[in-house]
Amino acid sequence: MSMKGLLPTLQTLLNTELILPPVFENLPLIGAFSKKLPYSFNFELLNSLNSFRFFFPKQLHSTKIIELKETVSYDLFLCFFKIEGDAVFTTQKHIFIGVRTADCVPVLVTNKSADFVGVVHGGWRGSVNKLLFKFLQKIIGFGYKPEDILIAIGPHVKVCCYEVGEDVIEVLRKNFKKAENFLIFKNKKIFLDLEKLNYYQALKCSIPPDNIWVSKDCTCCLNNYYWSHRFHKEKRGFQISFIGKLR
Repeated sequence: MSMKGLLPTLQTLLNTELILPPVFENLPLIGAFSKKLPYSFNFELLNSLNSFRFFFPKQLHSTKIIELKETVSYDLFLCFFKIEGDAVFTTQKHIFIGVRTADCVPVLVTNKSADFVGVVHGGWRGSVNKLLFKFLQKIIGFGYKPEDILIAIGPHVKVCCYEVGEDVIEVLRKNFKKAENFLIFKNKKIFLDLEKLNYYQALKCSIPPDNIWVSKDCTCCLNNYYWSHRFHKEKRGFQISFIGKLR
C-alpha cells in the first residue's frame, strides 16, 4: 500500500486526526502525531493492516532503549505493551513503532535517508534523566551523522500548564548545571518547560536547529483535542505518536 493510500486507512482505524511533521516531508516513511484516540481504544485493530505491523513498548518512565529487530517485530504477541522501555528504534521496514501519551513529550526521529526510525516517550522522569540525549547518542554511535538526523517533537503539556514540585526540581538540578533555564517561577509556583528541556538535549547532540520541528500545541490547554492527564485526571485515554519506514 502506498503512502497516499495508507494515511486515510490509518486515520479511519484511529478515528482521529493525524499531524504530519513537515520535517519528514518527501521521505519514504510515515511519521505522525495523533489527536485524541477514542476512549478505551482497541489497539488490536491496528493488526488489520496486513502489510504493516505496529509495536508499542510497555512504558515505564525509564531511560531504557529498545532496538527492535526482525525476530521481535513480527511476533504479534509482543507488539503491544509487552517489552519494557521508553524509546525504540529500528531499521526494519513496514513496521510502525509508537508510544502513547497524555501530556508527556513524544519525539519521532529519523535521518535524511530514512535509514532508521525512532520514537521516544519523554515524561518528566525521562526528560530530566536525559532520555532523548541518551537515545541520540546511541543512534550517533551507530555511525549516523548528527547533521543528517531529523527530529519532530509532538504535542505535550507546555510550560504554561506544567507545575512541578521539589521532587522533580531536585532531579533536574542533579542532572543539569543550569536547571533554572528550564523553569519558570510565577505566583509562588514553579513550572517545567519540557519542550525546552528536550530541545536542549537535541542541540547538545549537535542536531542542527533547522532539523528540529516542534509542535506548539499544549495538550492541557487544548484538552478538547488531546487527552491530558493534568486536565482529565484518571478519566482519560491516550493519543499516539508513531513512525515507520515504507521501504
